[in-house]
Amino acid sequence: MIFPTREIIVEHNRIIIDSTIGFFVPPENLLNSDGLEWVLEIIQYPLFGINPYPTLVEKAAILVWTIINDHVFIDGNNGNKRTAMFIMETFLNMNGFSLESTTTEMVKIALNIANYRKDSFTFDDLTTWIRNGLRYYSNLNIVFWP
Repeated sequence: MIFPTREIIVEHNRIIIDSTIGFFVPPENLLNSDGLEWVLEIIQYPLFGINPYPTLVEKAAILVWTIINDHVFIDGNNGNKRTAMFIMETFLNMNGFSLESTTTEMVKIALNIANYRKDSFTFDDLTTWIRNGLRYYSNLNIVFWP
């Protein structure tokens, strides 16, 4: 399985902030670096021999959930939500899958994640949505990470 790195996620956040005329705070625009480090570790390494997120879908879900709800980045123009959704989709792509979804649906899901307490949107709802939209690529020759 191919995983994003902190550097890649930070760089994509910078690109997203630049393209939406947001404000990027150097050097990494991070508000909660511990949240980012935690999620990158938990998707790659078992904890006491137990893998709490064993499937690609669960790893993608906790990645997007954590970036949005732990407010990993200083949120210039919704940078957490946009970055999280982009990184989730790219993570799936790098591992041979695409996510069948419209832009409107992606925005709705990102907002549901951000407002999960108020909207009663759960982590299980997110994993179900990802699983239902997952499509396998038979020949993936696309490079997403610089």
